[in-house]
Amino acid sequence: MTALDLSREHLRLTQRHLSLGGFSTTAVHGDMERMPFADASFDVVYSFGVLHHTDHMEEAAAEIRRVLRPGGRAIIGVYHRDSVFFWLRTVAWNGIAQGGFRRDGWARTLARIEAGAGDKYVPTVRVLTRPGLRRLFGQFWVESVRTAGVMPDDFLHLQVIARRMRRATLERVLGWFGWYLIVVAHKEAAR
Repeated sequence: MTALDLSREHLRLTQRHLSLGGFSTTAVHGDMERMPFADASFDVVYSFGVLHHTDHMEEAAAEIRRVLRPGGRAIIGVYHRDSVFFWLRTVAWNGIAQGGFRRDGWARTLARIEAGAGDKYVPTVRVLTRPGLRRLFGQFWVESVRTAGVMPDDFLHLQVIARRMRRATLERVLGWFGWYLIVVAHKEAAR
């Protein structure tokens, strides 16, 4: 297994976390938009919660395709624009009710999704739709796009009701509106 990250500290934490489970990884410091790997290096590329922070998502998707072997699989999780969290908590509550859009603008309000962000630190944060994610992976054979991550706290003042529901029930009933979109896509094998 190989881990790639812009943050040396995150690489250190990844190696430590995996070692606690008896796993090892090769830590590589680098950028998802310009991966330091040869063409067709990997059978699987897994990225959860990273692609939506890149400045050039199209370049990162092309890099994923480049480093995958023919027939290789990409499993990628990104923020979902059509989620309960985005529309209720981020737009309605933080952006409108709390005045975030008026006071801080779109990028800074959206950046506050990330812990510790929004003041001096304003990371790139994008939210994608199902069609947008399919377009981004248009050079792949897309096996599936699904959602995950419906949380009781996403429902603001209705969370008292939502917390009474089992998490599995929330996911089953409202899963279409989960905070994450997950694409499973394959690099087509050479013919």
